[in-house]
Amino acid sequence: DKVKELEKKDKSHLDDADVPFLQGKARFINEEIVEVETLGKERRTLKIKFDQCVISTGSRAQTVHIEGLPKEKILTNETLFKLKELPQRMVIFGGGPIGTENGTAFAKFCTHTSIIVRSEMIPTEPRECVEVVKKSLIEEFEAKIYENAKETIYDVETGHITLKDKDGKEIDKVLKADYYLMALGRLPNVEELSLENANVKYDKKGIIVDHNLRTTNRNVYAIGDVIDAPRFTHLSANHAKFVIKKALLPWAQ
Repeated sequence: DKVKELEKKDKSHLDDADVPFLQGKARFINEEIVEVETLGKERRTLKIKFDQCVISTGSRAQTVHIEGLPKEKILTNETLFKLKELPQRMVIFGGGPIGTENGTAFAKFCTHTSIIVRSEMIPTEPRECVEVVKKSLIEEFEAKIYENAKETIYDVETGHITLKDKDGKEIDKVLKADYYLMALGRLPNVEELSLENANVKYDKKGIIVDHNLRTTNRNVYAIGDVIDAPRFTHLSANHAKFVIKKALLPWAQ
């Protein structure tokens, strides 16, 4: 309900400022024209010529296929908040920021929480800090953390998960859960933009930008999750503020 309220408020801000708003699928035709196929009852295709363009198409959850795992029980951070009831048991795949944050939240809600990690929890942070987080999860909230789990086998009959290390040795068994949250990182949404037509370079990590968030097309900026940067909402918001200033006042520091 809160998300819907915020979406409605954001749209009203655009209306109040007389900013044209289109919902649809966009792609670049060339270095200065975007084609938009609109959604809704009256579908149409528009070509929009721009002086400045900002790409902020975000990212999507990366998932992994586990044979037999029921699809209706799989969650991502995009579907997690549609739950109507608190699960009794939750298994989280991934020990990065999303997995750790949500694991902490559910454990605090007294959901029996298990976090399965292929390597180490929050590998980019200092170990002494991570150990504090792990200790809190395990001792205060009775969460289970399984690191270096290279192989995951789901038993269709029992719903249990067997974890094995890199040598095939069994680490432990994880009991059947109500839901399984995939928190394995994010993939940038670039595939359908036809970036090549606009001379905007990208790789598997996202759109390539310079220190001013400008792409290889000097009239196109990219911000947020679609570039190779930490994928956090607050950072995306700061990107937006920075790019607006740069687009309107290029000489500003």
